[in-house]
Amino acid sequence: MSPPRTHGTNPPQHLADTAYAAWVAFVRDGGPGWRPVGHGTGMVFDEECRKTELLTIERRIAAAVPEARG
Repeated sequence: MSPPRTHGTNPPQHLADTAYAAWVAFVRDGGPGWRPVGHGTGMVFDEECRKTELLTIERRIAAAVPEARG
């Protein structure tokens, strides 16, 4: 049995393109194209991909990990 898909049987191509571009930028440039989580923002990959403020728990995790402070 295969795992369920979160975006159905026909996921949006722009979602795959955005995630792929972020991974390529990370490998090529050392960062995905937005500021590190230590700056209080992160990327949400969804039907509409966007930069957004981190949630409280994410901020605490970022503060606890020295590499995330950027």
